[in-house]
Amino acid sequence: MGHHFPRLKNGDNFLSPVELEPLRFLLVSTCQLAPVHGALLELGHTADTLLWMNHPWVDFPDIDPSGEYDANVLGLTLRHIFTRSALDTFPNIPDQVIEVEPLWVRAVEEHKIEDFFDACKKNIRDLLRKVQASENFIGKRPTFFVSFLEPRRNYFGNLFPRYDLNNISYFVQSLNEYLYKKIENMENCYFFDMNEVIEEYGRIYTQDDYLLQVAHASFIHDFDEDIEYESQRMTPLTRMHDMYKNGDSYNHASYAVAQRLADNTRIVLDPLHIKLIICDLDDTLWSGISGEKEHMTWKETGTWALGLAEALMIYKARGGMLAICSRNDYEPTLEKFKQAFRDGLQIEDFVSVKIDYEPKSDNIRRILSEVNILPENALFIDDNPREVEEVRKVFPDIHILHTEPYDWRRKILFSPLTQVAKVSGEARLRTASVRAKIQRDMAHTSGSREDWLGSLKIEQSYSLVDSPSHPNYDRAFELVNKTNQFNTTGQRWTDEEMRVFLGNGGRILCTFLKDRMADSGLIGAVIFKGEEILQQVLSCRVFGLGSEQATLHHVAKIILADYPKVVAKVVDTGRNFTCHNHFSVAGFEEELENPGTFTAVNPPSVPLHIDG
Repeated sequence: MGHHFPRLKNGDNFLSPVELEPLRFLLVSTCQLAPVHGALLELGHTADTLLWMNHPWVDFPDIDPSGEYDANVLGLTLRHIFTRSALDTFPNIPDQVIEVEPLWVRAVEEHKIEDFFDACKKNIRDLLRKVQASENFIGKRPTFFVSFLEPRRNYFGNLFPRYDLNNISYFVQSLNEYLYKKIENMENCYFFDMNEVIEEYGRIYTQDDYLLQVAHASFIHDFDEDIEYESQRMTPLTRMHDMYKNGDSYNHASYAVAQRLADNTRIVLDPLHIKLIICDLDDTLWSGISGEKEHMTWKETGTWALGLAEALMIYKARGGMLAICSRNDYEPTLEKFKQAFRDGLQIEDFVSVKIDYEPKSDNIRRILSEVNILPENALFIDDNPREVEEVRKVFPDIHILHTEPYDWRRKILFSPLTQVAKVSGEARLRTASVRAKIQRDMAHTSGSREDWLGSLKIEQSYSLVDSPSHPNYDRAFELVNKTNQFNTTGQRWTDEEMRVFLGNGGRILCTFLKDRMADSGLIGAVIFKGEEILQQVLSCRVFGLGSEQATLHHVAKIILADYPKVVAKVVDTGRNFTCHNHFSVAGFEEELENPGTFTAVNPPSVPLHIDG
């Protein structure tokens, strides 16, 4: 029988009142993705399918420019690629036998497997050119290219070479690698490894390569009942589903593929939705009560706890932040922490550490204030139901993991809310820069503000992004779309819109900041074109340092070199009150006839404590 895995309503979402919105998909494929299409619908999403018999000689279907979709899913059919490649490799074979004859075996026999592989690569390239030439498809929204299903075994025998093109399993695996590399640099395109998904549910119950030719490469499906003469056999056929008892697994696998597509779409559209994980210690990050132990040993971390610690480190490496909130004595608990994890997980990996006997809701409020994020962007992990209930009452939107610690690792690693499509250079600096911000805030409590700012030795530098190929483009694009509090208009850009904007003369001025405590990396961006500043954003990590005014000085100088004035706007989004007075404070004049529009004929001054 098939394996049974919990299928959550929102995939690997957490225990939270947050409901994820249904998504809209456009599938371009053959019957291979039919069960996935049905599963998407049953999961509550919208899905339309365009049939493409993707032989290299068949045109790509027309895409309706008015179609409102969140993502494209494109499946290239291995059977069609093998068909065209067989004709290229064996030009004397009649066309009409190509669909039924497994000519990759003949290629092995006649030592033409390298030629056959090269022909397959060529035909993949031809198909990708057709896809790229289509209007209203590539670049407009995320596009997921579905991998070919890889045969699960070497069909020449158990002892034949594994990593050899004569092994059809390795052959198709190598084609997948080639497809991955070809789409790697295509705009807003991603490789979707269906092999990885169905392996969780058992290929023997899902994939049809034990039953049909390798190139069919699809899900087990009972189509023999549609063939009239099969019902007239002297010995009846056992249906494929019955032979492999795969009903549950078949459904689970198609649901899993559909869910992974939805998850991946959310990762692209809203990367790292959960920005902070706040973790308890006793019976949460380790087993048992540390205060009752003289020394911590492998018994406290040897099972699920070490797996959880590794998952937290992976999450941090993606750019997420970690914090500790524990009811304990501070110094002894820190010593137990070092004993438990040594250097594998360090206290410095956490941006904030609250170990005391204050109510956890109070400490979580302080942590959220320190890192300047909303409860809906945080995850709280605690085994104690009373603590969870107390925190939940104060922060109803916070995500919570409470029971089943053996499942915490999976959720942290694979939830779409904790993932990113790529790790930016800034991600590696985030913990250090936020810790530095907290230290700056603490230092600010004594002495004058001017002395404090001067003591930071702030240095700013700038980079002008004028094309999507610029090394700072991805991070600037991410910062603009993820910033809410200091965001002068709140505008969200698609990748296509930003690329068109830059292609038409628009520019992005990026700001980098470092001080004596940390290098915070790229923390600000100004989008401008001609005389107009369309949008300015600033990371909450550097609020209160005057960085935004120094940046405004720099961009105003660039604009005023070619135009007589600078024009800027502020749009109230309900969340960006921190920048409502930004241009007024910098000396811009608000236009009486156009409230929210500001102009200046001179650049504002740079704060004295900022170098650059």
